[in-house]
Order: sequence, then C-alpha cells, then structure tokens
Amino acid sequence: QGWMVLNGPKKHAKGYIEGLEMLASMRLCANVPMQHAIQTALGGYQSISEFIQPGGRLVEQRNRAWELINDIPGVSCVKPRGALYMFPRIDAKRFNIHDDQKMVLDLLLQEKVLLVQGTAFN
Repeated sequence: QGWMVLNGPKKHAKGYIEGLEMLASMRLCANVPMQHAIQTALGGYQSISEFIQPGGRLVEQRNRAWELINDIPGVSCVKPRGALYMFPRIDAKRFNIHDDQKMVLDLLLQEKVLLVQGTAFN
C-alpha cells in the first residue's frame, strides 16, 4: 500500500503514468484468496473447505487454468497441488524464443499480459 504523487505537465510523463496504471491494476491488486482466509486466521469462520475441496472455487479455478494452459500447443504445466500460482513451460524452439526477458516484454506491450520470465527464478 502507498501513495504516489506526480507533479507537472502530464504530457512529459504520459507513458510512465500509463505504465504505473497498468502495474497498479494488474500486479498490485488485492490478494482475494487471502481476504477470504483472513477471517479464519482472526478467529472468525473456521473453514476454507468450500474453497479447497473438490468443487470448491480455488480447485475449480486451478483446474480450469491448468487445462487451458496445457491446451496450448508448445506450452505445458505441472498441476499445482497447494500453490496459488503456476509455472508454464514454453517450448522456446517451437516459438523461436531466444531471450525470455524480451519475450515477456513483447507480450506485455502487444497483448497487455504481465508475466515474470523464467530466468528471474534462476
């Protein structure tokens, strides 16, 4: 959480402001699963079963995301068992990718999809 104030003519910082707005709306959004879990952590309703059991929202979202990723030719992913994220593997030869950092930047600029490149994880 925080504030940022920009001062001066906006025309000089148009691209910068657009980038900040994109980052704020895509990357800095609220962690919705944790908003549901916090009531349990604070002693309120003591179950998240409806989210994590078969048929639950998180399980269904995980399954659907995993299916859609694996339906893409040249892209594969191991189904997460407890995590709320996935690490898709992209066949670099099939897509002629030589630099993963350039690929994620191109994807952001062209499709407005924000990813973190694999080399960022070692």
